[in-house]
Amino acid sequence: TTVLVVSHDDSLQPLFDRTISLSEINQAGAGHA
Repeated sequence: TTVLVVSHDDSLQPLFDRTISLSEINQAGAGHA
């Protein structure tokens, strides 16, 4: 099971095992355009 939560509230980060910033996601595919 996967749960995706999108929030601007950084105080929620400790509640999750893993957090990824949107800038990291956007850069991940930059070399494959």
